[in-house]
Amino acid sequence: MKHLMTLLAYIALLTGDYAYATSPLAPFVGYWKGAAVGKVSNGNQENLTCTTNNSLQSGDSLRIVLRCANAAGVSLKVYATVQSIGGNLSGQWEERTYSVSGPVSGSLQGNVLIARVDRPNYAATIRITRNGSGLSVSVTPTKGTGSFVANLSS
Repeated sequence: MKHLMTLLAYIALLTGDYAYATSPLAPFVGYWKGAAVGKVSNGNQENLTCTTNNSLQSGDSLRIVLRCANAAGVSLKVYATVQSIGGNLSGQWEERTYSVSGPVSGSLQGNVLIARVDRPNYAATIRITRNGSGLSVSVTPTKGTGSFVANLSS
């Protein structure tokens, strides 16, 4: 039995499954879709449909791809890569519809990823929570306007 466990551990190391299984970012890997509500700069609320497809990259880097659109076809496309070192997050994000990007910082607390983004005219706290088979995403501005809440399921 001991040899079998050693062999399975070796196979997992070769295939990369071991890194996935031991990564603190593993709970955020997957594909989810669902409804969201966004509050735009004029104060109006927009109903959105969103998908996110997150993957674990080399090391402890999580690639996040979040796409949302309203019924009129107005879309939001956010791409981010974050790395976790000792529970501290760092990385980069980019929103392609509006051509903005910048650094990400934050923390990882179990199944809750808390990230902060800061630009000259906009700053926000982004909270991604893994709950059962779902994922909730909230964006709360600390500077500027434009909030967002999504409840996504697999």
